[in-house]
Amino acid sequence: MTPACPLATVLYRFDDAARFPVFESHTTAKGTVAIHVDREEVGDFLRIDYQRHEADPDEVDIVLALPLVAVGCCRSAAEARAEVAVKRQLLLDVFGDASCCHLYLEGMDASGSLLALSFGPVDFTGWHTLRADASKLVSPVQFHRFRLTTAPSSHAVRLGVRSLSLTGEVRVAAAGMT
Repeated sequence: MTPACPLATVLYRFDDAARFPVFESHTTAKGTVAIHVDREEVGDFLRIDYQRHEADPDEVDIVLALPLVAVGCCRSAAEARAEVAVKRQLLLDVFGDASCCHLYLEGMDASGSLLALSFGPVDFTGWHTLRADASKLVSPVQFHRFRLTTAPSSHAVRLGVRSLSLTGEVRVAAAGMT
């Protein structure tokens, strides 16, 4: 497992299957996508299971709806004085299954730009922390979907996700709060 960043705020803990339902209208899987919680000593995590169906397209998208939160990215006073550009990162703790699926986080920033931040392929087994560049986000940001895209040759997916964090100073508020 990759060491965690010392200053990172958890945006989502994937520990309750009811909070992260399959977004049916954006999911292209023809079979049943199973979402459930698994338990380990260090905590619960969300397990995404999918066995390819004969009617599936070559690439299958499995999309989970995320509870809306507004994320404001702050810079510390020291960073502001030095005018240092901070390379923000999104950190996703993933239990890989070597399925080579790609993981994306989708949302919208303050400029109205749609976001699709890539964590890359899951070409490993066991726990790893994947990173996506979040340095160009225009605050505030709302994330609303987590997308998994299978590789054409993938036969099954059995992937775990534990948490999503953002490095640097962050303000998090539930949707609709100011």
